[in-house]
Amino acid sequence: MKNEVVRAADLRDQVYEGLRRRIVEGKIRAGDKLTEVQVAEEFGVSRTPAREALVMLTQSGLIQGVGRSFQLPQFDSTDIRAIFEVRRLLEPYALRSIIANTPDSVLRTACPRMRTLIEGQKTFKGYVRAHTEYRETMFDLLDNKRLRKVIHDFNEQVQFIRLTTLVEKEARENSQSGNLRLIASIEARDADAAGEEIIALLDLSEGLALERIQQG
Repeated sequence: MKNEVVRAADLRDQVYEGLRRRIVEGKIRAGDKLTEVQVAEEFGVSRTPAREALVMLTQSGLIQGVGRSFQLPQFDSTDIRAIFEVRRLLEPYALRSIIANTPDSVLRTACPRMRTLIEGQKTFKGYVRAHTEYRETMFDLLDNKRLRKVIHDFNEQVQFIRLTTLVEKEARENSQSGNLRLIASIEARDADAAGEEIIALLDLSEGLALERIQQG
């Protein structure tokens, strides 16, 4: 069944958004190949907007060219360590900024919503989807728009890690408990505790990602 697009809008952007959403939701997996012809047929458009959308996804870091096709980036252990090094620099700082600058009234709304997202899903797909929305909700609290965009874009680029590290129930339970502690720290405006919790969560995720790579 072909995806529906609205002809009045920019076809390239619609195809881009449709593919981006499928990548973030894990519907496109490692090893899946995308081609101009395949994407054009699937979305019912010509090859030009399909090609332009694939180029945009490449520029966003969500896919990479492999011969005449495209697929999700293939990261090794060096890439994983570099990714988490960047996250350890960005995310604790972002949380301190959120805690220092977000009005009480906003936190009173955002924290219960984040808690509901994290608590409400038990299945793998449900939890990954909820976790993604939870992180968007949390970092949308940043008043620094540039930092918010960097974290958002980087978060989408490494979504594949979440799709591999949260498969096991124990990993989801550890993620859930850690994120609930993080939300409580934000709610209490305890920047030191929030920093410790996010580092612990990053350590957990990095360890699982490296383990997956070693397993092949």
